[in-house]
Amino acid sequence: MNNKNNNVVRATLRTATQVIAILAVILVTFISCGKGDNEGSVSNKDLIGTWVLESSTIDGKDSRKFIFKGKKISEWLPSMNNCNKKTKIIFTESKMIMYVYVNNCKEEIGETYYSLSNNRLKLFLNEKEFPFPFFVKVIGNKLLMSFSFDEIIDKNDPFDKELIGKTGINTFIRQ
Repeated sequence: MNNKNNNVVRATLRTATQVIAILAVILVTFISCGKGDNEGSVSNKDLIGTWVLESSTIDGKDSRKFIFKGKKISEWLPSMNNCNKKTKIIFTESKMIMYVYVNNCKEEIGETYYSLSNNRLKLFLNEKEFPFPFFVKVIGNKLLMSFSFDEIIDKNDPFDKELIGKTGINTFIRQ
């Protein structure tokens, strides 16, 4: 029974990691387009508030259309077609609350503590640091969260091979 629970936790964490990775791809696109805008450091005060997902990219391309194992990601995760537009993040002084929509747009809420240093956002799950950071940038009313798939995948796993060297960016709009 304990092994079954561990497998469920691993599967949930992997799904959450993939969702976050997709969001990060979106952010990378906007960061590359916005070079020179607001080059300063992001502070907690810049993040506090509600942010709604605008887009997600992998290496500058719409993440829903990215081909992974011979299929578009939107075929692997059908909820990305309509549900991801509802995705939002709420930052407080110390917590990040994420609302994601999966499996027929069913809402799932995740809450975690975070730290921010040098535009590097680190998340903590059950008091343990999440295995990879996001790089954040605020440009006007947009929050860009980028990440490298290299930091979250097993490079020896043939399942993940197509993501090696790819960057994800998620772009959010302040509400």
